[in-house]
Amino acid sequence: MQRREWICRHLWPRGRDFSQECRFACIGVANQPCVGDRPQLGRPWRFSQFKVPTPAPGPRLGEANDYVLKEVLGLSDAEVAAMAEEAVIGSTPVGGRVPNPVPAEEQLRLGRVVLLDREYRKRLGLD
Repeated sequence: MQRREWICRHLWPRGRDFSQECRFACIGVANQPCVGDRPQLGRPWRFSQFKVPTPAPGPRLGEANDYVLKEVLGLSDAEVAAMAEEAVIGSTPVGGRVPNPVPAEEQLRLGRVVLLDREYRKRLGLD
């Protein structure tokens, strides 16, 4: 409960208290593929007659290739296989490079980040 209130207090616009709403529905947990359970902002309200489900995780790269190409667009198995063979479609990134991340301390110094919470992983229960 304390974790939910902290997240809502720091993510909602300053000067507006959503702590009551956050106790009920603001923070949910979503199971993201390849990452695991992660806190996820939900709706800061609830309905009296039914429970609103937590949003599903985002789709993985290429997850709907077969459905879209075969069922929606009507391509044959051979056409889809040829596209995969030529790396037109796939489920893993190709040719990308690992970005050179700017360390958080440097972002703070440059003014790109206003506040740096070094304890966020602990506060969110990720460690």
